[in-house]
Amino acid sequence: MNPAEYEIIETVAAGADKPFVMLNLNAYAERAGYPNGQGYQEYMAKLDQLLSEAGGKVLWRVPVEGSLLGGIALHEVIAIYYPSHQAFLNMRTLPSSDENFRLRELAVERAQLHRCTELPGEWLSR
Repeated sequence: MNPAEYEIIETVAAGADKPFVMLNLNAYAERAGYPNGQGYQEYMAKLDQLLSEAGGKVLWRVPVEGSLLGGIALHEVIAIYYPSHQAFLNMRTLPSSDENFRLRELAVERAQLHRCTELPGEWLSR
């Protein structure tokens, strides 16, 4: 487990759980065929299903058109809303979890996830 995962567990344990958004910065494997390939499409469909089971949802998905700094090649940024940190932690035990993570392993070459807990009010009402 990495330090950020411990922070999420500590947030729940401290009784400070609240909604948050996870920004996913993804680079896809060639075999996924981003954006129209079968591997990518199957992964996105299963991700949407898993998020529904967790009470979360994709707020938006946008393609990355290039990098001005840092030089990290990405394909897409996805903003995912979670109703709580506990909902995020529960995802490994939900019915769609195993298939989602199997498809993720095939489709995603590299990812960075960034947890954002200070949200604009309109995001919380979506």
